[in-house]
Amino acid sequence: MDVDMEIRLTRSGRRARQLVLIPDADISDADAETDNDADDPDYNTSTLPGSNITVYTDSDASSDDDVPLANLHSSIYTDDDDDIPLARMQQANQPAVNNGRQKYEHTFRWRPMKQPVVDTSWRDVLPCGPDEVGTPITYFWQFFTHDMMQHIVEETNRYAVQSGSSFRINLQRLETYIGILLRMGIVQMPRYRMYWSSALRYNAIADYMSRNEFEDTGRFIHFNDNTKIIPDRKDPCYDPLFKIRPLLEKLRQQCLLVAPEQKQSIDEQMIPFKGKNKIRQYLPNKPKRWGFKVIARCCSRTGFTHDFTVYDGKSPELGDGESVGYQPADFVILLSKTLPQHKNYILYFDNWFNFPELQLKLKHLGFHSVGTLRANRLRGCNLKSESELRKKGRGSHDAVVDANSGLCIVRWFDNRAVQISSSHVGVEPVTMVKRWDSKAKKHVEVPCPASVTEYNTNMGGVDLFDMLAALYRVDHKGRKWYKRILYWVLNVACVNGWILYRRHCSQLSVPRKDVLDLLAFVTNISQCLIVLNKQAPPLQRKRGRPTTEAAMSEDSHDENTPTRKATVHPTPSAEIRLDNTGHLPDHKATKGRCRHCKTSIVRTCCTKCGVFLCLTVDKNCYFAYHTNS
Repeated sequence: MDVDMEIRLTRSGRRARQLVLIPDADISDADAETDNDADDPDYNTSTLPGSNITVYTDSDASSDDDVPLANLHSSIYTDDDDDIPLARMQQANQPAVNNGRQKYEHTFRWRPMKQPVVDTSWRDVLPCGPDEVGTPITYFWQFFTHDMMQHIVEETNRYAVQSGSSFRINLQRLETYIGILLRMGIVQMPRYRMYWSSALRYNAIADYMSRNEFEDTGRFIHFNDNTKIIPDRKDPCYDPLFKIRPLLEKLRQQCLLVAPEQKQSIDEQMIPFKGKNKIRQYLPNKPKRWGFKVIARCCSRTGFTHDFTVYDGKSPELGDGESVGYQPADFVILLSKTLPQHKNYILYFDNWFNFPELQLKLKHLGFHSVGTLRANRLRGCNLKSESELRKKGRGSHDAVVDANSGLCIVRWFDNRAVQISSSHVGVEPVTMVKRWDSKAKKHVEVPCPASVTEYNTNMGGVDLFDMLAALYRVDHKGRKWYKRILYWVLNVACVNGWILYRRHCSQLSVPRKDVLDLLAFVTNISQCLIVLNKQAPPLQRKRGRPTTEAAMSEDSHDENTPTRKATVHPTPSAEIRLDNTGHLPDHKATKGRCRHCKTSIVRTCCTKCGVFLCLTVDKNCYFAYHTNS
């Protein structure tokens, strides 16, 4: 058997080398067709060597996603694989032995019938809310725990020792560093050094950490022991996410502790990164096209991230009999394993994930599903063509149902034809949706099937999370790819904490005016991380001499100069006010109203809280304010 080499372009635009096996002259095709070939012209069958398992493949498959995993093998090598021996490449092109990943076998009998009635009542309930709503920092700690903080401190110090540096960090300084990162996501500057510059100095950041300490922390921050890394990519234990794996697993376990709602959407997220990395992906339809692809399961209504996995180019590891034979579909199976089965949870996903075999597998596990479907995955389903539906006008549709499983596929024509497959909802009831008519220059009502309406209503959970995370995204350019994933973890902790906070406020009927928005929520978290259980900035020792501008302002003070209005300090949070750390009185030259009694005008101010308080023989508001008495 001869081997030929051809060059082709991948979907990402890269050149790839592919080995082509040329059969010998004495090998010919089979003379007779099997029973399956005669019964179903849309399928081709092949038997795996060394087994009696028959694999069904589509004759109209157009991409690698449609090829069963049992037939996939390492036959494609990029330009970086020039040093691979030819013998091993030839061995890799031999048909792979099935490892429990054969295509899901099912006989489809498509009929123009109504969708059978399916009971979709939710058999699970959300837990009752707490006795009282917690503070923003408590919700943040629920996802970015103290154990994660301590783990980062240990690994960062270990990496500094391995690098021969004298840099060390403790838990309080790491909290300050993370609080500053969150604050930089709120008040953004083109370069992070501008926060410490003379012209654009931002005291809310520069007063709590020097620029050199911030840079050193970012240089040495680490999440795993480099001595345990496996550099060989051919090793079965090789993990491309080894440097950040402990942080991802701990965040995922904390997200799984929150009870999910009934409707869940599964889609792709993107962690922005344009540097060099083997697992970096290119998604042209995403706002951030370059970066790390995260496949997440989010709540359709709120966008809460319940489960996720970072795509590393490999198929997910599933147990025997759990795979449906396709890599995108197996990611849905992986994310649905953390949901209770047979509780009527409903999953929504797009056409990259969706296969008819996937929806049948989910139905067997007790999940309902709705998703768009590509035209080359219809499995012999005969629907009206797009040209026929175009003649009938916008809103026309055609639907068929599998008589064996009840799976319904609807082709609906709007601006173009789209296929929706569902295991529990079909065409009825048809609703009217508004669309813009470019010819009539007005909005018109178009009939829309129920499955399309349900998909459009509940598919945006992951996109909702992306929108919330992009509002105050923690992001800095750099070559260290794992720091970008750290920033994403912080965004997940803040957004998930805020969504859970709103759920508890709704359960406890908190007035809407008292519910914090996302900006106030993240600001409170940042303030607590920077100030809570730490000394006030004026009491911290500063190196160097005072600036010339400050000395000149003190010497040139004129009594005739009109006084400026005093700066109003916001009321500190309860955690900072009662942490019993660094609250020392200071006598100010200016006067202010007591923040506790609201009546006296005093000169005594708390150095940490920045508010005026009474501290006299007759009245001690200073003690009462810091003890909540």
